[in-house]
Amino acid sequence: MKDSSKEKRVRKWAFRLGALVLVAVVGWIGWDAIRPLVMADAVTVYSAYTVEEGAIETDMSFSATINVRSRQSAYASADATVQTIFVEDGQQVEKDDKLIQMSDGEIVRAEIQGTVNEISVRQGDTVLEGDALIDICDLQDLEVAITVDEYDIEKISVGQTCTVTVLPLETSFETQISSINRVSESPGSVAYYTVLANFTAPEQVLPGMQATVSMDSNRVEDAVVLDMNALAFDEENKPYVLSLQADGTYEPVYVEVGLNDGMKAEIVSGLEIGDTVYAVSGTETPEAGFSIQKIYNWIVGENVVIRESGRQGQQGAMDETGGEIPAGMEQMTPPDGEMPARAGQTASPGNEAAAESEQTEAADSKTAAGDEQMALPDNETAAGAGQTPPSDGQGRQSPGLQSQGEAMNEEDQTLVQGGEDNE
Repeated sequence: MKDSSKEKRVRKWAFRLGALVLVAVVGWIGWDAIRPLVMADAVTVYSAYTVEEGAIETDMSFSATINVRSRQSAYASADATVQTIFVEDGQQVEKDDKLIQMSDGEIVRAEIQGTVNEISVRQGDTVLEGDALIDICDLQDLEVAITVDEYDIEKISVGQTCTVTVLPLETSFETQISSINRVSESPGSVAYYTVLANFTAPEQVLPGMQATVSMDSNRVEDAVVLDMNALAFDEENKPYVLSLQADGTYEPVYVEVGLNDGMKAEIVSGLEIGDTVYAVSGTETPEAGFSIQKIYNWIVGENVVIRESGRQGQQGAMDETGGEIPAGMEQMTPPDGEMPARAGQTASPGNEAAAESEQTEAADSKTAAGDEQMALPDNETAAGAGQTPPSDGQGRQSPGLQSQGEAMNEEDQTLVQGGEDNE
C-alpha cells in the first residue's frame, strides 16, 4: 500500500511539473509571436540637408576692461609733517611739478603728466614713513585689457584692428592690438590670455569701465556652405556627414571644414554644391499595432459623445416667445375648471384638493389684509398716502380686493355710528 501511495504522489507531482513546463513553453512561444505587434522597436530618424553656395563671415568678440597705463602713487619717505600742498584734487599737472613739501625739506614732485586723482593728507598732518600722500593718474592715455581663451588666441596678432565699445556710455572707437601676453595665469581647465590695446580716451571714458572688443571679421565668398547641424564627429574629432546608399543604409563621408559662424560651415573638400546629406536627428517609437485598448475598442466599440450646453434653456426661450410647443408638452395643459399643477407636479385628481386648500389659504390671507386696513386711522384709505392700490399685475386694481375694501369701509362706518348711539 505504501509503495502504491508513493507512486501516486510521484505521478501527481510529475504531472504538475510537466503542466507547468508546458504552460511556460506555450507562453514563451505565444509572447514571441505577439511581441512584435505589442512592442514596436525604436526607429532612428534622419534629417536631410542640402549643400549650398554662399558666403560666411565670422566676428570675434571678447569682454574687456579699461585700465590706466601710467600712474604715480607717492608715499612718505620718513616721519614728518605736511608743510605745504601745491595742488588740488582733479588738477592737471606736468612732469616735475611740485606736489607736496614736507617739514624735513623733502618735496614730492610729479613723475608723470596726468590728473591729481586723490590727496590723502592735509596741510599740518603728521605722517609716518610709508603713509600715502598723493595719487596721480594719466586719464588720457589708457589701455583696454582683453581676455582671450586658448581656442582664439592664435587668431589674434599685434597690430590687428579692433573696435572697442564702452558699455556704460554706449561709445565705440577703433584701435589696434598693442601686446599679447602668451603666458596664461588662469587656474581653470581652460587657459585665458591677456591682450592689450592702447588708445586715447574719448570724453567721459574712465578706468574701470566695462567694454567689449570686436576683432576684424574673416569672410569667404562663393564658398561651399553646409548647415552646422549636418556635421557629426567621430572618436578622433574628425567631421563627417551621412550619405544615403541605394540599399537604404547610411554611410559616413568625411569632409574638411573651414570657417564657420556658428550656424553654417565652409566645406573645403568632400562635398559639392547640390549634394544632399543626412544626420541623425533622434529616435521615435511608432505606435504598436496590437494593444489592449485596440482590443477593447474592437469588442465594445468606440463611441463619441457630443454634449451641447444650453440647448434646453434655448428651447424654453422659444416656447415663451410663442414658438411651437414640442410634441407631448400639450398634455400638461389642464382641462377647463381644474387648477394647474404646481411646478414639479402633474395634474391629477389627487392634486385638486391641494389646489382648493391653497385657494382657501389665499382667501384667508386676503381677509387678514382687510383686517389690517380696518385698523388704520380715520380719514385714511387702505392704500395709504402715496401708495398704489393692489393690482392684478397689469396696472388694474383687483376687483375682489376693491369690493372687500368697500365692504369693510361700510362696516367701519356702521360701527362708528353704533358707538355714537351708545353714548
